[in-house]
Amino acid sequence: MRRIGVTLLSASGTLLVLLLALHVTTAAPVSPSSPLILAEYQAWHGLPSHWNPPYTSTDPLVIAHHIQAAKAMSISGFVVDWYGPSLANGDERGFMDQATAELLRQSAGQGFQVALMYDEGAVRNAETLTAAYTTRMISDLLYARQYLTAPAYLNINGHPALFVFPYPDVDPYIDWPEVRSQLGITITLLDEDPNPDDRPHDAHFDGFYAWVQPAASTWLTDGTEWGHDYLTWFYNVMTGLSPTYTNKVAVGGVWQGFDDSNAPWGQNRYMWPRCGQTWRDTWQLANQYNPPYVMIDTWNDFEEGTGIEFGTGECLMPPRIASALPGQQIMYTHTLVNTGKFTDTFQVTMHSSNEWASGVNTSSVTLGRHATTTLTITLTVPAFTHGGTQDELNIRAISQISPNVSSALTDTATVLFGMYLPVITKADTRANLLANGNFEIPPPRPFQDDMGEIEVAPGWRAWYLDQPPSYVVRPLFCNGLDYGCYWTRPEFHGVMNVADTKNRVHSGMYAQKYFSYGRMHEAGLMQRVTGITPGTPLRFSAYMEAWMCNDYIAACDRGSKSQDPTTMHFRVGIDPTGGTNPFSSTVVWSVEGDSFDHFTQFSVEATAQSDAVTVFTHSRPEWVDYARMNNDVYVDDATLAILP
Repeated sequence: MRRIGVTLLSASGTLLVLLLALHVTTAAPVSPSSPLILAEYQAWHGLPSHWNPPYTSTDPLVIAHHIQAAKAMSISGFVVDWYGPSLANGDERGFMDQATAELLRQSAGQGFQVALMYDEGAVRNAETLTAAYTTRMISDLLYARQYLTAPAYLNINGHPALFVFPYPDVDPYIDWPEVRSQLGITITLLDEDPNPDDRPHDAHFDGFYAWVQPAASTWLTDGTEWGHDYLTWFYNVMTGLSPTYTNKVAVGGVWQGFDDSNAPWGQNRYMWPRCGQTWRDTWQLANQYNPPYVMIDTWNDFEEGTGIEFGTGECLMPPRIASALPGQQIMYTHTLVNTGKFTDTFQVTMHSSNEWASGVNTSSVTLGRHATTTLTITLTVPAFTHGGTQDELNIRAISQISPNVSSALTDTATVLFGMYLPVITKADTRANLLANGNFEIPPPRPFQDDMGEIEVAPGWRAWYLDQPPSYVVRPLFCNGLDYGCYWTRPEFHGVMNVADTKNRVHSGMYAQKYFSYGRMHEAGLMQRVTGITPGTPLRFSAYMEAWMCNDYIAACDRGSKSQDPTTMHFRVGIDPTGGTNPFSSTVVWSVEGDSFDHFTQFSVEATAQSDAVTVFTHSRPEWVDYARMNNDVYVDDATLAILP
């Protein structure tokens, strides 16, 4: 970031109605004229110079998912932070350029657009002499002409839009007229922030974009400075200084927060998400000033805490819908997460629109940075309530760091026609003994053994074989090659119920996903449950779904079906002795089966032989003819119940 110490002008104008975006599954809020929404995009995930990547940016499946997830949020395109083409075999520039090329390729024909944000850091890193800076930029952009003229490339005012992320030690040495002349095509050139004190410089640009920052570079330790004065200054300059700026393109900015304390280059700068209020407040200003374009800063820069791919800073999620008979009790579960940097205590309140009795498992909870807990909310429908009656249960988690910061949602219940007649059974015969059996934990989930590619819901562990067992048949195309040609440890992550993955979640908002790309695996989930009385009869069940694919767009209909699937060897098991080896002879397994493109419940029964039991899921994709690129497994709604 640079040039953020500009003089701020006073704000003006009246407020419009705020349209809210509660969390990542909700489309971004827009003003009545619906500006084109973009999101800044990082393509360096998977490089060793960046920490804890949640995925690899060059993975075609990851890119396909990003496009569909962004479209579900009303985002029309990505602005890729681009560093130029490769200068040496295997360099970081080449990695990011490969991801950019794949993003453009997949965006074509999907109504999704891509633009480059040329990062001037690439010039500084490639050249030692300032006199060579312009030449380097020209060389990089001549290479980029193939992107600027691609079908999916973003055009503004009829020309390819080229964003520039400038550096103060690079930008003064760039000859912009020469860059335009040598490029040979007309472009719409956009810089970060107008600078009324240097209008000759700004005359070289066709527009300006806002970038995440506080007012006048004032990063407050508590993170409460979120950029209100900066954004009002930006919008007032772009709409009020005529004709220098009013005839240029304005790209507004919205963000959910900022925290670079974990970045190698970090300066301990922090902007508190305020349980989603920062996201909503920046959108309020965008709605008020109504620029033609709005850029989300950012889609996936997790090192600086700005990414919205996995959430917009909300602390309480998701809202629930339920139905019940008169006299019956409804149970809602919600995830409460501290999205702030500092340990916080949240007070939980609730209010039924019908004044029905409600309760929560804890009304006060203290959470460390990014820690989560599950709230269990109960609502009792009074006996003799008329069928069709609806209730709205408003739940709010209030921060004790600042009582003005809170996160709220509404659960909706509808009363069914009839009467609830409770059945008396033995205690706990219907309880789920598993922790997080419904997997309703939003990403990012805790890393298992500090491995960023293994994220599982708390209470669960991933198990896997690093090398293929002897019974796995080596594919024909891997003859003469080591097992790395066809075998790998899968990656484990959460999956969300959004437009492109709605058939990957059995119920609720989240499920557990794991996959091996282009290679086979043998793996699953496991959980050890203690406090069991020996001799207790148990049933373990889990819903599982498989997906195999090579051609995501055509043959797999954008991920909705499999392509030439083989087998996944699904099964579930119980070790009644509490052992943790899925290959132990003490494990009782269910019948094996497959379930491609839909969920099937797999179940097994066993009698506890000790005071602990361990449950397992199992999968093993198998093919010998050719490699399936996508070998995905989805697990949801697992239960361990005591049999009557």
